[in-house]
Amino acid sequence: MINEKYVPFRIEKRDSTYQKLREFFNMQGFPTVIVLGADGIELDRTVGFDGHAENFVATLNDWAENNNTLYAFLEKWAQDTTDVEWNYRIALRYVDRYQHTLAVRFLRNVLSLDPDNKAGYKKDAEFHLALHEARSDGNPAKLAEHLETESDTDRLELGYFALARVYEGQNDVANAVRVYEMALEKMPDNANMMNAAAWFIYEQKASQHYAWGIKAAQKAVELAPESASIWDTLAWLYHSDEQYQLAIQAMSRAAELEPDVDYFKQSLQKMKNDLKQKS
Repeated sequence: MINEKYVPFRIEKRDSTYQKLREFFNMQGFPTVIVLGADGIELDRTVGFDGHAENFVATLNDWAENNNTLYAFLEKWAQDTTDVEWNYRIALRYVDRYQHTLAVRFLRNVLSLDPDNKAGYKKDAEFHLALHEARSDGNPAKLAEHLETESDTDRLELGYFALARVYEGQNDVANAVRVYEMALEKMPDNANMMNAAAWFIYEQKASQHYAWGIKAAQKAVELAPESASIWDTLAWLYHSDEQYQLAIQAMSRAAELEPDVDYFKQSLQKMKNDLKQKS
């Protein structure tokens, strides 16, 4: 299908033209797939891959005909810039593309054009604006306030991750851990959040939080026992806490789950060597 409707062009980070193209197209993450029309105008792009190949192919089929592209959305919006629906859809498309600064204009339009929230987009627009402020300005106040009353699971996860990253970027370990604790009170079965919290504690060598981090990682592997990365987190926390036998057991499990990954084998050997030196 791709060869029938597209002329594919791929570039890797190691290629000599990568940096210039990255800057020209303002790429925000990897992998990025940019679809250009025959006239060279960008129709839309995807950033990241969620593993659903069929959906991705269906999207490319649509975009080949300029259906449901950002370019098409903007054409519709230009016919009536006061249309709340098109402002909202464009804002979300920019959010999906990690172009949050471009999304802000349309999010603000949603709020100003629909003060009575007849379309029902107010809460989502306010959330994404608060998220942008936290990420771009390092000001977490509005996002923290929003999360206090948030009930949507996806927004909770995205918001708390962003809030924690703000404090992590400020090297504020106490507040970062506090955010993770609040997140897990609202999402007690979120293994990804537990793993992120535990790994942060390990990376910061925040020994005063080792016990809590280990507990979080233990619960995470109960929820996701086939995740080698979570076993890895648990192993390194055990290791930092000088629980070497438990560290070896956890890293052994990671190596068993992904036997082709050299990192886990090397980490396991290091932990065994460290145990010998301590004995």
